[in-house]
Amino acid sequence: PVMATIATACAWVVIWFLGRSMHLRVEVEFESTKLLKLNSDVLRDLLVERGYQVVATSKERFKDRVNFIVTVPGPMGRSAIMREMTTISAAKLHGISDWHVG
Repeated sequence: PVMATIATACAWVVIWFLGRSMHLRVEVEFESTKLLKLNSDVLRDLLVERGYQVVATSKERFKDRVNFIVTVPGPMGRSAIMREMTTISAAKLHGISDWHVG
């Protein structure tokens, strides 16, 4: 019983530690390459300003698309980042033509 209690406690600590945050890929497509260069940094700063941690940014070659790896808190982070991206793209200020959270 003592070993089972210790193993259970260790398992809960690991689950709690690993379940605190998620890494999601946010794929954003811009209307043109010119808008991509101007607005990808602005979009990254907006996400950081709204409480998300942008771990990495990469641009796809020959496409007007940028991938952001974003750390979101907890299991509800996916829906939160989707709400944020909906709000940002609805403003039509940043030249975003399409986006996807994966």
